[in-house]
Amino acid sequence: MQEYLTYVGFGADDYPNRLALRPFEPAKVVLDPYRASGQPVFGGSGVKVANVAAMLKAGEDPDVVAEEHGVGTDAVRAAARVLLGRAA
Repeated sequence: MQEYLTYVGFGADDYPNRLALRPFEPAKVVLDPYRASGQPVFGGSGVKVANVAAMLKAGEDPDVVAEEHGVGTDAVRAAARVLLGRAA
């Protein structure tokens, strides 16, 4: 199996239905057309990555953002790094 296929999930019909986004690692961020209209979400919680990034962009403290959305601080920092191009 090719390495990139480890980031693709397949449904019962053998078609791809989920894609894990590597740039967000170690946070697990996935694209799933059946969740959040296909927008990137944090795996497990279903929180939209864009919502986390918006709070950070507004100047909210990363610890507050993590607590508000029920995701880890590492996930918040990954969102800031990837979507905002800066460390949180």
